[in-house]
Amino acid sequence: MAFQRVPNTVELRCQYLLNGVNLENTYHAYSASGYNQAQVDTLAAVVDSSLAGALLADQSSHIEYIQTIARGLDQEYDITSVANTFAGPGGIAVTSMTNQVAFCVQRLSGLTGRASRGRTYVGGIPRNYQQPLTGTSNLIYATAAAAYVGHIDGGRIAIESIGMWDAVIVSRYHNGAKRAEGITTKWITTSYGSLKFATMRSRVD
Repeated sequence: MAFQRVPNTVELRCQYLLNGVNLENTYHAYSASGYNQAQVDTLAAVVDSSLAGALLADQSSHIEYIQTIARGLDQEYDITSVANTFAGPGGIAVTSMTNQVAFCVQRLSGLTGRASRGRTYVGGIPRNYQQPLTGTSNLIYATAAAAYVGHIDGGRIAIESIGMWDAVIVSRYHNGAKRAEGITTKWITTSYGSLKFATMRSRVD
């Protein structure tokens, strides 16, 4: 995708391998005062530890967290930073569900419309987090869903606690047309809409 400026915003890409397949979830942080290299380094380290690293506690050992790549979006050739202190396998020694199966966690701004919410597709879900199959239902246990929401919202809180950053949701399109610049809305809460498993087939390489 051609570069699209998002003023004063940093993209955070958390990268994984699951059974040899690349997975990735993307988050964003906004600073009204702009940012420098040291500030982006700190941001990447916080996401590495408090979001991607923390999530491993409830992921199968078949998934491996690789790194978080932070990239400024204010300019096409902007500051970058890589953090991987907490890289490693998931903490649950149970077989993972298949690569395309995920659990969808919603990142919400309090506003309506698709442009005002984000989604994280959690992969590497341990098979023992799946409820027994009943008919056509394919559900995750509510305790596991709450754990994933807690980990991801903990990442939001950690970003905010740095003091200069807002965790945000980026909108790049409006009514199907690409915006001249991406816009941000503040990510204020985290939840899930259903205990049903989702698919991330379009999100795996």
